[in-house]
Amino acid sequence: MKRILFAIISFFIIPTLVFAGTKVNNVNFDIKQDYIKANILPNGDVKVQELIRYDGSLNGAYLNLAYGNINTHISNDDYANNSIYNFAGYKDVKIYGKNLRKISFDTFDNLDGFKEFEKVDYAEPGDEAVYTVDHGTYEYSYKVFYPTRNSSIVFLYEYTLDSAVVMHDDIAELYWQIFDVDPVRQNQTDVNVRVYLPSSDSKDTFRIWTHDILSSSIKYIEEDGELIGFEVNADKVTPDDLFDVRATFNKDLILYDYNLDHFYGNGFDKIVAVEEERAEEANRERERLRKIYDFCDVSAKVLAVVNLLGIATLIIKYGIKPKTNFYAKYYREFIEDYPVEVIDYLYNKNITPKALSAGIMNLVYKKVCHTEDIIDPKKPNAKKGYKFILDDKSNLSEEDAKLVDFLFEVVGNGTEFTTAGLKSYASSLSTGASFQRNYTRWEQLIKKNGINQGFFKKKTFGGWLTFGLAIPTFILLFYSVSVGADTPFIALPVILAIVMTIYIIAVKAYNEKGALHLKKWNAFKNFLNDFGTFDVKELPEIALWERYLVYATVFGLAKKVQKAIEVKIKELGIEESTMTTTYRNIYIYDSLSHSFSHAVSEGKRQYAASRANAYSSSSSGSGFGGGGSFGGGFGGGGGGRGGF
Repeated sequence: MKRILFAIISFFIIPTLVFAGTKVNNVNFDIKQDYIKANILPNGDVKVQELIRYDGSLNGAYLNLAYGNINTHISNDDYANNSIYNFAGYKDVKIYGKNLRKISFDTFDNLDGFKEFEKVDYAEPGDEAVYTVDHGTYEYSYKVFYPTRNSSIVFLYEYTLDSAVVMHDDIAELYWQIFDVDPVRQNQTDVNVRVYLPSSDSKDTFRIWTHDILSSSIKYIEEDGELIGFEVNADKVTPDDLFDVRATFNKDLILYDYNLDHFYGNGFDKIVAVEEERAEEANRERERLRKIYDFCDVSAKVLAVVNLLGIATLIIKYGIKPKTNFYAKYYREFIEDYPVEVIDYLYNKNITPKALSAGIMNLVYKKVCHTEDIIDPKKPNAKKGYKFILDDKSNLSEEDAKLVDFLFEVVGNGTEFTTAGLKSYASSLSTGASFQRNYTRWEQLIKKNGINQGFFKKKTFGGWLTFGLAIPTFILLFYSVSVGADTPFIALPVILAIVMTIYIIAVKAYNEKGALHLKKWNAFKNFLNDFGTFDVKELPEIALWERYLVYATVFGLAKKVQKAIEVKIKELGIEESTMTTTYRNIYIYDSLSHSFSHAVSEGKRQYAASRANAYSSSSSGSGFGGGGSFGGGFGGGGGGRGGF
């Protein structure tokens, strides 16, 4: 019993442990939350705890912590870009991890279950609960290893900003740039920062600012009516964003300042003046962006309405068939203006395999060639296929001449070809490409004839209308993205423009001629479909029945019409022994058409399969490298958060 229990436990636990410690190849994740809690200590250090939640699949995370900016300079009069704000570095760094679905500031009060990671000199994707660190110029770069698959992982970082507070004669100041511009850093959503003073303060000296993310918000934190800190929130921080916090407060809250940098003289009024100027600039930028946003929003709504009207116009012009004065259910006449294969183009707006079958059946009907059965020598009563023998190729139309040349000269030996030979030619790796080329040339010739018949409306108007409406829409989309005007309404005109473009490319609308011919051929199709219900006296002369089968082939009715004709022939009392070639053809048209179309389709299928196998064989030696994709990177400046 113990062995069975152990086996069951091992079945579930052992694969899990192996799976958790393996490399993630399909890396795909989002940084959903970033919560930072910072406490300014009485000695001017800042103790930080940071929780970052990743959703998805990843091998681990990057954390870049910068503590200086090489592009600054030392000056006692510069309260914006002064290297005095570079702090001494980071200390007491610890890293933890835990699977959590959601975090908040309350999570800092209950950190049970977070596993501490070990610092190592080397690690690789697939390793778990370890991290490495590199120390560059003014920056520490951490690479944290913890493979995660389709779930949420929260990393807890604890670190201390060494001597981050700057002292003035009248105040103390914290100027902390959390994120800098970093093209390799991932987008982060739901970013929240709380900074607490060593003790409470008043607004006389306690002022707070944040910069660069215009949509961010900042507020004081109060407790029992006293100001104890401040909070900054940003819905989204992109790799192009700077994100910093700045605060002035009572200098007496810093009890030990001997390790801190000092400005000479009073700084409060000068800092306030710098920040007021920045605030005015930010307000001007907000107003500029508001105008851009309003312009994009209004333009998007106008274009949505215009594009909707454009689609309605196209549907009215191209989506409604013209009315005709033809209403008959049955039509028995042939339209002599074009080959039978063109009917396939009229119906399907393209050429299908039915057209080729109808074309060869038409050659048999016109006595260009005739057929003979190929009998299986092992089974005298069974047919192996058909042989097509060329009789007369004079006075052929261009389409028929191309088909005869294709089948008899290319596939056959000049005077005949067989269905088996056709299949072999189409499927062979050495001749399949030739078959495809010749088939395509014949197909294009039929399509050209169909186009020349003028069944469809010209789309010049629709093209200009689509161009005139779609181009401004995509210009607006490009402009709104480039200036960061994230108006949600822009999606609607873009979708409508795409729909309109696809519609005008795909639509083939019947004109008056096309609609009339379509109705007549539908009535002709009805006649063929109901052929067996007519009395023999109501049917045209027998000499036309074979031709009916040619047209039945293009409509997919050859088998049904052939059976109906067989019944009618028996009603007429015609003996099989006295049947002429015409009567024989009537009896074999369906099997002939089926055998021919099967040879073509099966041959093309086998050629495609053999070509794929040949390509696979020739490529198998080269190989493809394994491994996963890597996202993110080591950001610089104020720090970067990413994953790999």
